Amino acid sequence: MNLKKLIKYGAIIAPIVYPKVKNRVGTNNLRKSYSDSHRTRMSGKSILDKLK
Repeated sequence: MNLKKLIKYGAIIAPIVYPKVKNRVGTNNLRKSYSDSHRTRMSGKSILDKLK
């Protein structure tokens, strides 16, 4: 009985919650990439140059 309720409520809630979580993850990735590129530009040296 509990499994049926869990599946039922999960099917109802998932379409609402999933896009919000996906949007938040995408925003965090965008912020991280902006931060990394800004750090590279401000220091004048790329992280990739250190690896060579």
